[in-house]
Amino acid sequence: MNIKTLVEEALLFDADAQQKLFDRYHKPMMQLCLKHFKNREDAREVVMGSFQAFFKNLHRFEYAGESSVFKWLAGFGNVYILRQRRQKKMQWRPVEEYDLGVPEDTQSRLEEKMDGAILMKYVMKYQDNVYVMVLILNVMLDWNHSEISERLRVSNNTSRSYLLRGKEFLQKKLNPHKNSFHD
Repeated sequence: MNIKTLVEEALLFDADAQQKLFDRYHKPMMQLCLKHFKNREDAREVVMGSFQAFFKNLHRFEYAGESSVFKWLAGFGNVYILRQRRQKKMQWRPVEEYDLGVPEDTQSRLEEKMDGAILMKYVMKYQDNVYVMVLILNVMLDWNHSEISERLRVSNNTSRSYLLRGKEFLQKKLNPHKNSFHD
């Protein structure tokens, strides 16, 4: 079966055609990713993300020969490579290194707003986790994302992401049987 036919069938959500496309382009994509990552697991993660985006956006693809398929797939790969490299370059510092400008009475303000001793236990236990710190600043001390991002020297979107991850982290700790905060 030729590549154009596989692409057309994959557009119709044919799992067999999608598997054949994956089998055809998996190795070249892995080679592309291994040029950027020493860790095979990071490369595999990028390859899988690339294929997910490839199949999700296949309806936008315009076939222009066999090489166009790999070029288009590699374009998704390059986006995921950049994302992965950015994430790996982020330097995590202990929360103590941030100048948060938190008032002296922070502990008492935190305790007043807590719903229970169990939540307090987890917050204090994981307070060196930057996600939990953003959760504390936002939810318990009523700081907005602009204030948090300014003090932590991160973007507003990063602050929002940290807040969501902090909520998910504590939710998993408080209720390990649920998969995520959104359940």
